[in-house]
Amino acid sequence: MPFQPVSAHVIRLSNQRALMAHWNALAADRRFPAITGFSPRPVAHSPEQLILWDVEDAGDGRRQFRIRQLGAHAIEAFTSGLIGKTMDEVVPPSLRTTSMRSTTP
Repeated sequence: MPFQPVSAHVIRLSNQRALMAHWNALAADRRFPAITGFSPRPVAHSPEQLILWDVEDAGDGRRQFRIRQLGAHAIEAFTSGLIGKTMDEVVPPSLRTTSMRSTTP
């Protein structure tokens, strides 16, 4: 799935915009920041609500998303048993487009 650059203004929640700004500041002139430098600040980013996904090559130019980590509130809402599962395994087909739209800056 190719991603198109969009404005930060499409991100509706202020804490998600702050998270994106933090990520971009760490990345500087690189495409991605070093993961070791990424440490969301609790007040601005509410890491308890975050679900971190790994993006993997699924073949044929497709990507798949695999859950790496769940914040405490996400575990309360869902379950810790989701770690390691792919988006295809946990998100119903009818919600995948919405899920991708809300997570892609």
